[in-house]
Amino acid sequence: MPAHLPKRFAVLANILLAGILLFVHVKLFHYGYDDAYIHFRIARNLYETGQSYFNAGEAIKVSTSSAWTLTLTVLYALANLFGRVSDFPLIVAIYNALISLAGVNITLRLFALFFPEKRSKVLAVALACSCMATLLPASIGLMETPTAILLALIGITLLIQERPVGFLFLGLAAYYRIELGLLVILAFLFTIVQRSFRVKSILYAGIGIFPFLAYDLYFFRTILPASIRAKSIVYQIHWLATLFDILNCPAAILKIDPLQGIIRGISIYFSLILTIGLGIIVFAQVRRKKVSWLTLFIAWSLAIILGYTASHAFVFGWYIPLFIVPAAIAVTGLIQQAEYKGIILLKLSGAALLLLQILGLAQTASAALISPAIYANFSEGARVRQYLVIGAILYQDYPNATLLSSEIGGLGYAFPGYIYDAAGLASPQALAYHPLPYPEQRPSGYIGAIPPAYVEAVHPDIIVSLDVFAEDLLDSQAVASYQLIKMPYFVAEDAAIAPSRVLWNSLVLNVLIRDEFPVNFTNLNP
Repeated sequence: MPAHLPKRFAVLANILLAGILLFVHVKLFHYGYDDAYIHFRIARNLYETGQSYFNAGEAIKVSTSSAWTLTLTVLYALANLFGRVSDFPLIVAIYNALISLAGVNITLRLFALFFPEKRSKVLAVALACSCMATLLPASIGLMETPTAILLALIGITLLIQERPVGFLFLGLAAYYRIELGLLVILAFLFTIVQRSFRVKSILYAGIGIFPFLAYDLYFFRTILPASIRAKSIVYQIHWLATLFDILNCPAAILKIDPLQGIIRGISIYFSLILTIGLGIIVFAQVRRKKVSWLTLFIAWSLAIILGYTASHAFVFGWYIPLFIVPAAIAVTGLIQQAEYKGIILLKLSGAALLLLQILGLAQTASAALISPAIYANFSEGARVRQYLVIGAILYQDYPNATLLSSEIGGLGYAFPGYIYDAAGLASPQALAYHPLPYPEQRPSGYIGAIPPAYVEAVHPDIIVSLDVFAEDLLDSQAVASYQLIKMPYFVAEDAAIAPSRVLWNSLVLNVLIRDEFPVNFTNLNP
């Protein structure tokens, strides 16, 4: 009987964790990322029209994840089959909760594979907490990253077990998140150095990639998302700013406004120590020709960090697990292994960052139990919730109108009509009017503001934007022929609990409607 106790406890722990994850996701999915709804719109269009486009007939690869849009299309078809299309975001939230649970389990499975005889239960629990804290924002945010991480970890697990089919899962992972293409290359090089597999084993990765490659070429004649070019033009961020944003990521799930500067400082300090330490370790291992599977996880994390830093990327919340999860696995394994002189620094840095993550988990759980206003992404998610409401009202009143915004997710999902994307992801022609200089026409290089000249060029029927994206536009002649309606960026339910009425220095959500259109103020003014 005692021999069965660990397995029984594992089953009970999984049931409990599944219940907690489902509860948290069901309570907080309303505050998902705006970009999630870009994928939702494309999936709905694919299901309803057979075309994987954001705007009907425009063969632009807006989504960065073809595999994710196909996954969503399957989920949308199931929702439609059971008459639950209105609950589609909830269905995605439930799917993500279960995928995140599987991700935590496969992480612990890897830890067990590294140390089959003796391993610290404390470190295993710490690793599970770190991975859960890292995955939660992307998972609750309704994004594809938890699925990508799960597939990547399954792939490596299979490779450790000397099963080359693991490359197939790595290939799949790369089509959920394009950055994981680096992991495919690293894993291939690693197995060549280790002489684990024959070179032809990489063909399995091709099997995983090929269906999505064919899908992209069929619909778009390219495999590169339009967002890669758009973001590199619109956002102007110094590489040091990107690096500091990355180092702050372990504390991304924790938000306590009076202490945010201190939290950020702690996260950056210990993350920098950890990153340098991991870099030294992987250099020493390669130099001594003593690489292990932990080396692959270090290289994976550092490669993603270097890639983002070198490209001056805007590091969104759903990017974070792509480098934090492998780093957490590597650090936990190195501490368990304890063969490096500087291991005390890894322990100290890992413990400090883990504490921030556990506090973040507690805050998220409190948000689900007490009030969504406690959730770290509440304000950003609340604006998306309002976008969904406004988009639906505008489509009801103006079904044949065109709409322009620099945030096209929630609006685009609720407003199925034609969307002009002022940030250029879905409307590449807008990039001719970017980048806008700052601070003259936008507050900073992080802001994808609306170019007045682009508005004049396309003359949309409706414009929707927060103040921060429309400061220069509202002062220009481009909107002289529009009626301006100022609305709160919260729905009434969120406004009642919001700790602040200001988001990104924006007080209101601006809706501009062309003069010749009648305005139903009853509908538009909550």
